[in-house]
Amino acid sequence: MQTVAIGPRPQDRQLVMVLPTERFDLEKGATVGIARAVMWWTPGTPVYCKLVNRDAQVVEVTNGSICARMIALNVRDRGRFDSLFDDTPSTVDPPLPDPVVVPTRDTSDETSAASPPTVRAADANMGQLGALQKQELVEVLATFVEEGLFPIDPKRVAACGGSELELPLIDEFCTPHAAKQRRFSPEERRMIRAEIQQLLDRGIIRPSMSPWAAQCLCVKKKDGTMRLCIDWRVLNKLLVADSGGLGDMQTIFDGLKGKRYFTQIDLASGFHQIEIAEKDRYKTAFRDADGMLYEFTRAAFGLTVLPSAFTRRVKSALGIVDGVFSWLDDILVANETWEEHLAALVLVLTRLRAAGLSVNFPKCIFGASSQEFLGIIIDATGMHPAPSKLEAIANMPRPQTVEDLRTFLGLTGYLRQFVPQYSLVAAPLTDILRNKDFASKRARKLPIQWGEAEEHAFHHLR
Repeated sequence: MQTVAIGPRPQDRQLVMVLPTERFDLEKGATVGIARAVMWWTPGTPVYCKLVNRDAQVVEVTNGSICARMIALNVRDRGRFDSLFDDTPSTVDPPLPDPVVVPTRDTSDETSAASPPTVRAADANMGQLGALQKQELVEVLATFVEEGLFPIDPKRVAACGGSELELPLIDEFCTPHAAKQRRFSPEERRMIRAEIQQLLDRGIIRPSMSPWAAQCLCVKKKDGTMRLCIDWRVLNKLLVADSGGLGDMQTIFDGLKGKRYFTQIDLASGFHQIEIAEKDRYKTAFRDADGMLYEFTRAAFGLTVLPSAFTRRVKSALGIVDGVFSWLDDILVANETWEEHLAALVLVLTRLRAAGLSVNFPKCIFGASSQEFLGIIIDATGMHPAPSKLEAIANMPRPQTVEDLRTFLGLTGYLRQFVPQYSLVAAPLTDILRNKDFASKRARKLPIQWGEAEEHAFHHLR
């Protein structure tokens, strides 16, 4: 019996995952199979695999048959990871210290400085996987928990390595813009002060003495709570444009056809993982409700050059991997077989860790058979519009203004692949926007003419 080791030959012990070949895969109906396992392997030594015979009779296996393959895993702190799998100490790694026995007492409200809290791999959001698949997944995730890829607080993440975000101006000698102080209600003031304090505590902003000063705004979210936003419209007009793109959604959807296993990875705090270059931080300064001036040390939502820069950073970290797709801070791993999926997931997590990017563990979904990505539900049978998108369209009232019509056509146009002959059906509505009087931004509140053809197209699309 033999195994095939995939990858370069390590000089020292290597953590490996043992996966059965298709002929010896118990989950694919093999009578004689190999149990999946994660173990330490030293080059030149045999690999011990558990061979299972489901038949009541004696089964002969040809000598020299390749029954499994090994995939190398990446673990930096091997000494601590030894304790999860090995009962005997390593001859290469230093021995672990003996545990200290202390009297039993309630420590639920205390935090140990020696053992900071971490996420539990067993708490991962998983799809409908078999027992062996779940075990393999937990063992893989445990390695990256040890490496710190999943912070316990997704809002408190370290800055990733690599290039910083630069904010070059079209004219570096232009006059800095300082907006007037904005007035806020007492409720808005309390919200802004609390949000400012959180950003200071997390190191996202710092006090500033910049000649620049943008306004801060309070924007109401769907749930009724307020969100702090910065009005960088003037700064954005003065920045050198970044022509990099986010990618093409349809190309992503085409690559997802026929996949059976899906893992969606959410990057923690998204843009805040990228640092702004020290020389450009003063340009992001803004006034709070009390007139105090702050500037951003990390990238923040609202800068027009940021989506392209962030996309470039993520794609550079991931490289080209079959079955891996990304859109801003969302990464989707999709494969046809479980073995391919697990190997691709290990590779993606390894590259994210090497790039210094952190992952929001509670928002990730591992090994799902159906997954919503970019508003589309993907499974082995194909793609379907997400119920939330359909509900939003069904609840939209009849458009009254140019802005209403653009919003409606934007939502329905995103799902045009599910509407046969969409262009012909929506023609009465799109023809309205061809009116030259509706071309400017100022026309968004102008009323539109509505007739029987428009009403029929509206109900057909809704």
